[in-house]
Amino acid sequence: MTLRDLDVNGVKASDLATEMGRISQAFQLGTITPANAHVVADWIKSARALNRAGTREAEPLIGLDIEDRQSITDVLNRYEALLPLPAVIRHDEITPRSWLVYQWLPAGELALLAGAGGTGKSLLALQLCYAVATGTDFLGETESVTMSGVKGRTVYATYEDGADELHRRWNAIHDYRRAEDDEQLQVLQLKGLGGLWIDGRASGVLDRLLSHHCGDASLLVIDNVSRAFTGNENDRSEVSAFHDTLDGFAAQTGCAILLIGHTPKSGAAFSGSTQWVNGCRVVWAMEHQQGNGENTGKYATNLSLFKSNYSRIVTPVWLAYQHNKRAQAGVWYESMNGLGKNSPDWRS
Repeated sequence: MTLRDLDVNGVKASDLATEMGRISQAFQLGTITPANAHVVADWIKSARALNRAGTREAEPLIGLDIEDRQSITDVLNRYEALLPLPAVIRHDEITPRSWLVYQWLPAGELALLAGAGGTGKSLLALQLCYAVATGTDFLGETESVTMSGVKGRTVYATYEDGADELHRRWNAIHDYRRAEDDEQLQVLQLKGLGGLWIDGRASGVLDRLLSHHCGDASLLVIDNVSRAFTGNENDRSEVSAFHDTLDGFAAQTGCAILLIGHTPKSGAAFSGSTQWVNGCRVVWAMEHQQGNGENTGKYATNLSLFKSNYSRIVTPVWLAYQHNKRAQAGVWYESMNGLGKNSPDWRS
């Protein structure tokens, strides 16, 4: 069964799919009720079926991506929850926007941290998780990147580094911050468990991650999206469906979700469909640069707010790396020119 759009394309495509035997019955929003249907097929699946049959009628369709097992009652409740709005919005009823990192990362929203491989994104994200979990500074006592004071549980889910490297980095961050309570940070190693998005829908790994580990979390980091998302990164509708799943969870729970992604070798700002950027409310860009003003020939790392729907685009931040010999790892901190005391190149 399918829940069709009310526009011309929606009606035309669903009628064609019915004639072809791809779906047994189509409903419109005005006629469907929990009593006359129990399951709704997702639009992406229907569109692909039509395209495989040789028609292009389904190409413009973008709609609900709903798993076959999901009750139509739940779908209708979610749909109807968007409809009622107060006739008059009073100033004293406005809820202040909540931030994890002021002007950089809002609570309950989907964000992206992008950069070339080897730039240091994973370390930066783990450091952010530690800061939120312990209520400490993110990049040192700086006025450029200010924590909101929100302290909550954080989950760092990674397909990248192994347990030993994560342990070294955690110890380096802990030595730098010396927080007394760091039990609110949970690190999950997802290597070998399969992706979070498989065959156009959420996998069991994603279901368990969200329901068992992130229900009361303030921040979830997924490192990185190229391993977590096994679909076609250039397919706008599939990327949008992946985002919608995460965005819905973030809105429902108040948990901010930060995706980590690589930039392509072509030199473009971001890899894959433009929906990777368009579907996120906030996008951070991290770049390892050679030469910074008078320091030409040396390396510096820049963190910029590439996109923000809820704040002005703030001044980029220069980062320096402080190495910890005991931990055999280090931490990022803000510096005036991106050059640290220990090493001009963070990987040294």
